[in-house]
Amino acid sequence: MTTKDKDEQKELQTYLSEWQKRHEEYLEKKSQETSEQEEGIHDKENQQEPMSSDVTVKNDDEDESKTKNEELDELEELDTDQAEKSEVAEEGDESTLEQEESSKQEKRQIGKIHLHRALPILIVSSLLALSSLYFITPLSTIKNIVVSGNERVSQEEVIKNTQIDNRDYTLTTFLNRSKHAKKLTQANPWIEKAEILYQFPTTFTIKIKEYKVIAYEASSGNIYPVISNGSLINKPVKKENLPENYLRFNLSDKAKVKKLVQELEGVSETIINNIQSVDLTPSKATKDLLTLTMRDGHKILVPLSDIHKKLPHYSRVQSLLTEPSIVDMEAGIFSYPASLAQKESEEEKNSEVNAQTETAETSEEATNEVNY
Repeated sequence: MTTKDKDEQKELQTYLSEWQKRHEEYLEKKSQETSEQEEGIHDKENQQEPMSSDVTVKNDDEDESKTKNEELDELEELDTDQAEKSEVAEEGDESTLEQEESSKQEKRQIGKIHLHRALPILIVSSLLALSSLYFITPLSTIKNIVVSGNERVSQEEVIKNTQIDNRDYTLTTFLNRSKHAKKLTQANPWIEKAEILYQFPTTFTIKIKEYKVIAYEASSGNIYPVISNGSLINKPVKKENLPENYLRFNLSDKAKVKKLVQELEGVSETIINNIQSVDLTPSKATKDLLTLTMRDGHKILVPLSDIHKKLPHYSRVQSLLTEPSIVDMEAGIFSYPASLAQKESEEEKNSEVNAQTETAETSEEATNEVNY
């Protein structure tokens, strides 16, 4: 082996793998054995043919060089194949990793999709379970009811009129608040307006507004409150429970009472507070003529249907009166002293008595004549 070949072999070994190095050593060892055998043969031939020694040595060197080149080519091919295989393997590993990663991502996405689909069902199921558990416990019927705004109606009566039962669920009571408030106003004539408010978790506040008492009706002997909507409360009031100054209606007709309350809505409170009593005193011309007895000593004659138009003028007429008078608003507005009206009334009564006496005497004379 020449020096050049050895240098090439060393340079090549630096690029060879461990297996290739061992293979190279094996080939080198085999090559040495072959060369030794050939040298032995060559020695014998040299002894026999000394003339051809130079040619043989040259041929051997050429054969050895060719063999070496072929081995190098084979090694290069092996390296190339291994490199290609390793690249293919690396590419295969990368594709496998990508597939595995893609598969994991798909599994994660599928898991999320299933979770999103199952989540509403889980929530609904949990709520149903909790609701069922709640409704079978006593907690579902606990209610704290508070009443405000009541003066004439007791708290117990208000709660009773709402028809809220202790066994009712808190939830159903909350949902039916407006219905319970409507039942309250329908059942109790004192209540003008009712509202039920809810405060978490179990408190219900019943806010009510009661009708005001306008007057008291006393035509039948018993005294009944007349409220601001014109209705009569059918529960009589004891005299000791009456206010000091109250407006008294002597009207047995409930329709006329309601009409009177409506007419008084257009009159000032000053005039209303000055009225002591109202009596029905129909005349031949006016069937609904009323006599209003005032606290200042005067009396007013006014038709029921004209109160809202004529009664507000009483304030100006009152300032002109110097003695107890009758203010006649039946036809127009004029006044005259009450004493004169009393005198005329007495004269009318006397004339009626005289007329009755004369009628009785006439009938008696006629009877006597028949007897004779």
